[in-house]
Amino acid sequence: MTTPHLASAQVTKRVEVFLAQHSDNISSSDRTNIRFYVAMVVCQETLKKAEPSIAELASHSKIPLANAALGSAYQLAKTEYQGLGASDQVAKGPNLVANLRQVMHTKYPLTHS
Repeated sequence: MTTPHLASAQVTKRVEVFLAQHSDNISSSDRTNIRFYVAMVVCQETLKKAEPSIAELASHSKIPLANAALGSAYQLAKTEYQGLGASDQVAKGPNLVANLRQVMHTKYPLTHS
């Protein structure tokens, strides 16, 4: 089983490569600002869960992140980021993650067994 740290590094590296190749006219600082959010959303999309556990993230780290999932995660993160003002303050504040979590919870509601 992959450790959470290794899984996080692998996802982050894949997101960085994707952003370097596919970012459409956004600045390098904006790419840096949304990198974490793209990684968060692509993991949620890949696992089809709004709140994946650390164990789920680590155990699924070898699943390839599809370009379509990365593209979708990028578009969502970019849209929310720009909608809030596209700044360092937006990237570091609570609203961007809250907005993305709300979108993902709507898409993948928590289920209770």
